[in-house]
Formats: sequence, C-alpha cells, structure tokens
Amino acid sequence: MEDFKIRHITKQDHSVLLSKWWKEWGFAPVPIDFLPETGWVVLYKKRPIIAAYMYTTDSKVAWLSWFISDKSFNDREVRNEAIKMILTIAEITADGRGRNFLYVNFGAENTSNIQSVCKDRGFKKGTITQEMIKSWD
Repeated sequence: MEDFKIRHITKQDHSVLLSKWWKEWGFAPVPIDFLPETGWVVLYKKRPIIAAYMYTTDSKVAWLSWFISDKSFNDREVRNEAIKMILTIAEITADGRGRNFLYVNFGAENTSNIQSVCKDRGFKKGTITQEMIKSWD
C-alpha cells in the first residue's frame, strides 16, 4: 500500500488530467459545473490512475459517480486496489456526513473491475437505469 496515495481532485486535475482521460475513453469531458467539490484521485507510484466524485444532498444517501481512469494503465490488480481505496474513503466521508447509504453508479462498458470490487465489498446490484441530462445557461 505504500505505493498508493489518495488525494482530493483539484480543478487543475479536471481541466488537464480527467478531461484527457474522458476523451481517451471516447466520452465528452464532464463540465466542472456538473461535478461536486468532493472527489478523489488515486496515484500509484506517483502516477494518477483512477478518480471518482461523490455527491451529497439533503437525503441520507451519498452518490459516488464519474469513475474515470488512465486508459493506458492495465494492471488489473493495482486498479482494483485503487477502486477499493476510493470506495473506502467515500464510505468514511459519507458516514462522517451522516449518510446511511453509498450509492455507486458507473457506465455499462469497461466497468467489470468496479462491479467486481463493489460486489466483494457487500454492495447489492440496483436497477438498470439510463441517464438523461438537460442543461441551460
């Protein structure tokens, strides 16, 4: 674990690192105004490899979403450890903010690692959903 470090996502991470990762995976970068202030990036041997954001509202649910990773980083075992780190800090943060549930969502493609780690940690599969987003200025 000494090769790992987790830290808060910064605005610079969003504009430089995460936007690049989203594009590499074939997605449009998520606008910064759409994202919460709470989020983490995991570094392995000082290299950023995965990140996610967590929303909290006036409900008892914390929502962990927008997982994104360095597409060129292929070590599945290391990636799984990084996902566990994000889940752990999200659970601790959500509990500290008085939340009773951690809701995790992610895309259907290229997410077998996240699904596997969540299942191993006691998460139950929810419903199959589709997002629809409307924006205005």
